Amino acid sequence: MAESRPKKQHVRVRIPEELDQAIVTLRARENLSFDEACKRIAIRSDPNGKQFEEAVDKKAQELGKSTFMKQLNSSRATIQKNEANAVRNNEDNFHVPCSKCGKPMSFSSRDSNWSTIKPVLYAAFKAWSHTTCQK
Repeated sequence: MAESRPKKQHVRVRIPEELDQAIVTLRARENLSFDEACKRIAIRSDPNGKQFEEAVDKKAQELGKSTFMKQLNSSRATIQKNEANAVRNNEDNFHVPCSKCGKPMSFSSRDSNWSTIKPVLYAAFKAWSHTTCQK
């Protein structure tokens, strides 16, 4: 058998014009329902200010976390883009073919005498292979 709920009763009351305008303005500005706007106004008018202070702190934390996450995701995207380019400051990048499959392996050197060291590095990495090719 289905449980029946009592119907909500609507009560008409007269409120001061200033309060009515505050509710209307808040609802329009923040796209709130009447109940939500009334709750916000009640919190703001709390005589001790505790509820309002807690609500402001909570909203600040939510916004802070949101901003932090946007910055974090942006930083991650930048790092991934830079890693994809595989170019580091003050380094010379070079590629040596894998001794097993022939596909290029990427390396870099910070040696200031690149023209002299380049042939040595190519010779040193000539027998290297990808870890996946060693299986």
